[in-house]
Amino acid sequence: MRDRFLWLGCLLYAVLFTALGWLKYAVHRNLVDFGIFSQTAASAFGCFCNPIEGSHWAFHFSPILYPVGFALVLAHSPLTLIALAALAGALVAPPIYGLVLRERGDAGAARLAAVVAWLYPPLAGLIFGDFHENSFAPAAVAWTLYAFDAGLTRWTIVFALATLAIKEDQAIFLAIAGVLGAWYYRGTTRGRVAAAIAAIGVVVFVIFFAFIQPHASNYAALQGQPRRFYAWSGAATILPELAARIGFLLL
Repeated sequence: MRDRFLWLGCLLYAVLFTALGWLKYAVHRNLVDFGIFSQTAASAFGCFCNPIEGSHWAFHFSPILYPVGFALVLAHSPLTLIALAALAGALVAPPIYGLVLRERGDAGAARLAAVVAWLYPPLAGLIFGDFHENSFAPAAVAWTLYAFDAGLTRWTIVFALATLAIKEDQAIFLAIAGVLGAWYYRGTTRGRVAAAIAAIGVVVFVIFFAFIQPHASNYAALQGQPRRFYAWSGAATILPELAARIGFLLL
């Protein structure tokens, strides 16, 4: 993990996508969510809201936006969001590098894996197309896997909590992964860590949907979820949304 190639690549990736994001901002080509999240993060220590959604808690569980809001306080520019997303995309590569190096013991193969991560089109689309809190998810998940594979219990929990702070759908994914990990590594420290992560994921999911969202929005309890991929209130959209996401991968 001390490979100069790896960290220079991270720096180049982050600078490149920050510069491209600045250019897009300068020519007024940003999309709606960039404005929504800029306002939400800027008001993180106030109403945590924006004019379209009202309270962001009415839609998503995203404590990760509080550190983003702190960065905005320091930088006083919405370009901060673009730079943070670019940095998050760059930091997907180191844990992938580390996993391959640990498994293969081959620095060349690890470097190739890092390059593949940087060049993965859906990653670029996620961090550059428009700002969302999920821009931070690939890096957080990859570092969680790296720490888990290395047997670093405390860091596994830290990265898992960071992942859970990104958005409520990460609670679903971590709960599923935790259950599978607990079964596969049953009777070991890894298995117990995986079980704890699964339990925390379930708790976050229940707390958000049963308490936080209904209290943040007067219609959330009546309408159920916003119409999203995981929404039970929009069951008719599940198949079209699956097809759309497969299309994103093909593109």
